[in-house]
Amino acid sequence: MSHTIEIAEGSRKHKTWVAKIIGPSKEFRFDRWLVPQDKGNTRATKKFTLADGFYDVCDMGGRRYIKVVDGVAEPTTAAEIHKAIKNNQI
Repeated sequence: MSHTIEIAEGSRKHKTWVAKIIGPSKEFRFDRWLVPQDKGNTRATKKFTLADGFYDVCDMGGRRYIKVVDGVAEPTTAAEIHKAIKNNQI
């Protein structure tokens, strides 16, 4: 199952992107992989199709973490992501 997220297009000062968290990082909080945008985006929005997992979402400069389980996205925390990494769930 997958989940589609739609975020604002962004600007030079306020970037927008979605990255899948793939493990720990010594340099940054998490090691991430940028998710490619879906085709057919508009000038105002970007769409991303997400598989199950943890994601870092930057929407117009604001950052948040989400977890996708069985195609359903819900907010999560850095602590929960660290716990999943520790338990080899990522």
